Amino acid sequence: MAKQTNKPLSAQQRRFADLVLDGKHLQKAYMEAFGVSASVAAPGSNRLMKNPKVKEYIKASQEKLIEKVNIPRERVAQEYARIAFGDARMVMEWGDGWVKLIPSEQLSKDAAALVESITLTHTDSGTNMKLKMHSKIGALDGLARILGLNQVPLMNAKDEEGKRIPIKLVLEPSTRPLVDDIGYPIDTEATEDTGQ
Repeated sequence: MAKQTNKPLSAQQRRFADLVLDGKHLQKAYMEAFGVSASVAAPGSNRLMKNPKVKEYIKASQEKLIEKVNIPRERVAQEYARIAFGDARMVMEWGDGWVKLIPSEQLSKDAAALVESITLTHTDSGTNMKLKMHSKIGALDGLARILGLNQVPLMNAKDEEGKRIPIKLVLEPSTRPLVDDIGYPIDTEATEDTGQ
């Protein structure tokens, strides 16, 4: 029996795709759309993301949104890059026992993009300030998605028959000297395992 490729998306498939478009994690989107447990959602969400109709729906929805809001991918990539490659020293200075924020009017666009929020809390003993910066890891991940750098996740790599490929990570020795948490070089000769 041939597969029906002209069949439209089911309501559940469309709901799943819409949740993914809203930024929900694949497994959670599948759980919400289909009302299943996490153990069912993990393989189900991966399988559904390979469905050509779901992929087509998501791509078309993304293109409509990009056209509607008139934001080119380059601009989104640039914003991710500002966060991913920004440095905390662009928005604050610190030393032994002190931290000072750089005034907002002195921040460049790149520096201002790093700041997610600033919260002031007034107490009897004074005012506390909390600076929260956007996630560098999240920005790097977003940038990698836009640039297509994470197309094949290593942990889910499969061969032509669909069998998982065992991944063996080989860590090359660093050419940089090892240092302790204060910055002093560690004598690797003295700590080398002799196998005894």
